[in-house]
Amino acid sequence: MRKILFCSLCSALFFSFSETKAQSSDPVMITVDPVRTDNPPVKRAAFLLGGALELGGDAVAVVDFQDGSKQKVNAGQGGTFFAGGEWTLGKDDKWGIRATLGIKYVTTKATNVNITLTRIPLRITGIRQLGKKWWIAAGAVTHQAIRFNAGGIGQDLKFTGAISPTVEIGYSGVSFVFTPMTYKDETGASYKAGSAGLAFNVPVRRRKR
Repeated sequence: MRKILFCSLCSALFFSFSETKAQSSDPVMITVDPVRTDNPPVKRAAFLLGGALELGGDAVAVVDFQDGSKQKVNAGQGGTFFAGGEWTLGKDDKWGIRATLGIKYVTTKATNVNITLTRIPLRITGIRQLGKKWWIAAGAVTHQAIRFNAGGIGQDLKFTGAISPTVEIGYSGVSFVFTPMTYKDETGASYKAGSAGLAFNVPVRRRKR
């Protein structure tokens, strides 16, 4: 009789433990934040600072020096400092628009007079990225307030505003730029002011991916 009671008690304890274990092994609901698979938004605009060094064009004036040397002031020649912005277009970040405004300036080696040719260039181009570094651009540039200052030893000249197509091919922040422009002075005389040179673009605030 005792053996029967003992076996019954053991069986009851076994089934009770098995039921408790089965209940404790039920899955528990866990909430996990989903992993983000979308890319963060692209910063669409960047502020630019830059400059360019260009050569070319007809001679607006020829300066004769006392040592017998001469120096031409060419219509396409000069150094440019500019500021502007760049805006990215499209989801793939391969197209963009760049607009800059600056001053283009050339002088001579004269030390006793200030002989200069100045103009205000406004450039607007569309940009196509060719890879991580290479890009091409095409658009238009206009030169305004074109002035030749003879420094009091010759005739000053004023030119009408000019507009021209322009193209660039660049690698990172450096590009080769070509602009086939023409100037006209107050008498209607034309001067080839086409130029070719190197431009340098420095994004002050880069686009973020």
